[in-house]
Amino acid sequence: MRIIFVHLMCVFALSVRPARAADDVAMPLLPSAIEAAEDLRRYLEMMLRRSATFRQQCLRLEAPRLRVQIRRDAQFYDKPYQARTTIQRSAGSIVASVVITAFGDPTEWLAHEFEHVIEQIEGVNLRQVMQAREGAWQTVEGSFETTRAIRAGETVRQEVRERHRALARAAAGPESGGRAHD
Repeated sequence: MRIIFVHLMCVFALSVRPARAADDVAMPLLPSAIEAAEDLRRYLEMMLRRSATFRQQCLRLEAPRLRVQIRRDAQFYDKPYQARTTIQRSAGSIVASVVITAFGDPTEWLAHEFEHVIEQIEGVNLRQVMQAREGAWQTVEGSFETTRAIRAGETVRQEVRERHRALARAAAGPESGGRAHD
């Protein structure tokens, strides 16, 4: 009888995991193709923890011969857009230069621009999509926009916000009815 008790205790001890922060979700690392300053890397890592859609985007960005360079630009404050990606192709390589405004939460803009990079990895011909009226159009500035990228950005923003609210409720604890004070 004692052997069974010890055996069960060992099994129980092996199945208990160390306490982790509620925000500490097992996740993939940022794709090696991404080059960003530390402040942006922190945003990207938070997005990985809090958004399943963003994790899927990052898996797609683990493409061979891809580089994604991300930087902030304070001069974007007076533009009709918050971010812009320029794609360069050379000998089978893709270099995506993502520039986002230096102001505000970049969550939606990063996910939106990542989706544009994924469109290029997939070989989406934006002119054909636009001509077929299937969710792409050309902006006044001459760049392309897609419904797909807009949805991706909005979805990631929503997932991150919902996860943030859930973490705040959990941190507030049961004494407050599980609701965080805003």
